[in-house]
Order: sequence, then C-alpha cells, then structure tokens
Amino acid sequence: MIFFIFWLIGTIVGIVTTIINPVIRNVQSISTNLLFYQLV
Repeated sequence: MIFFIFWLIGTIVGIVTTIINPVIRNVQSISTNLLFYQLV
C-alpha cells in the first residue's frame, strides 16, 4: 500500500515535470527576448 502511494506520487511528479519543462523554457526565452528588446 505504501509502495503504491510512492509509485503514484512518482508517476504524477514525472508527468507534471514533463508537461511543465517546455513551458518553463518558453517563459525563459520570452523573458530574455523582452529584456533584449528593452536593452535595444
């Protein structure tokens, strides 16, 4: 039972990180582009 709970948490964390990683990269690239345009 405890093992199943840990497996469930691990699976959810893996799915969430897989979904969030591209979003974080997009936000970082957009913010750096905005900073670059402000400097120019």
